[in-house]
Amino acid sequence: MLGLPSCRDVSYELSREYMQGASARRSWRVRAHLLICGACRRYEQYLAWMRDNVRRAADNAASARLSHAQRERIRQTLHEQLD
Repeated sequence: MLGLPSCRDVSYELSREYMQGASARRSWRVRAHLLICGACRRYEQYLAWMRDNVRRAADNAASARLSHAQRERIRQTLHEQLD
């Protein structure tokens, strides 16, 4: 595929970005792959949906006036399940 990374490589990079935050610039090879691969674009959209829902759940938990310890337990459980 024109020297572009495989879907497996791209999904790994997208997952890494999701877990670490998108602070690192995405390589041109990954961006080019996303332009031509609908499956990887859908996976990227799924990760964005997941990120938004986790944030929303965290906001809802905070608005429910959970203690700091309760919020930390929830956050830790979510991180463990994502690993």
